[in-house]
Amino acid sequence: MIAECVRVVSDSLAQDPSGWSIGDRSQLHQWQLWLSLEHGADAQQYLLSASQRQLCCAALREEPTTTSKLHLSVWAAILGVRSGSTMEYVEPLTGYSLDLALPSSRIAIEVDGPSHFLLPDNRKPNGPTLLKRRLLTAAGWRVINVPFYEWEGQKTDGERHAYLEKALAWAEAQEATAKPDSPLPSAVAPHPPASKAASSSSFRGDGPESCRLREDAGPRAALTRGSVLGELRRERREAAQLST
Repeated sequence: MIAECVRVVSDSLAQDPSGWSIGDRSQLHQWQLWLSLEHGADAQQYLLSASQRQLCCAALREEPTTTSKLHLSVWAAILGVRSGSTMEYVEPLTGYSLDLALPSSRIAIEVDGPSHFLLPDNRKPNGPTLLKRRLLTAAGWRVINVPFYEWEGQKTDGERHAYLEKALAWAEAQEATAKPDSPLPSAVAPHPPASKAASSSSFRGDGPESCRLREDAGPRAALTRGSVLGELRRERREAAQLST
């Protein structure tokens, strides 16, 4: 069924790419990233063509980014504890925009405001936030998350610097899944899983078949672009939820 899903998507993109919004193509890209990063050679048969993967990757890069006061506050503090940091760094492999990054160390710092959580008073990250963490980790990044409710508790420059120093020390102690000086693979090329740790996360899918279409839609229901998108959104939510 997954092969049929890929065929429908590929044919639709070939016939009329404009029929897929930036958001739709961005979701396709994240699905393709999950397949190539976490399932390597086993997933190559389920990947779109190189040009179509590039089209979808470009969509993620086109999604607008915003810089909040919280973001700027963390940026100002990180300048006081580390050199070489970059704001709104576009990660070459995944296409994600990282809030703050130390590219030479492959450390990403994501500033999580209230919109990154299920509810403003709920400290459980939402699906897109979890999926981004997961894919960045699989791509060889060590991800630090700075939630708004923790940062707001750091009232002085000294407290903020100490908070970041502790977080960076933790990240630097983790084993990176890719060497900082190793060449990054192409954003559209399939490649093996980044590491055993990334492949053995709490997500319980055992391979590409784990994102097959549900069987409760009726006997051999015809696939359409709409049904494929709906299924991709469901799989994206489940993948992120199972990462917790």
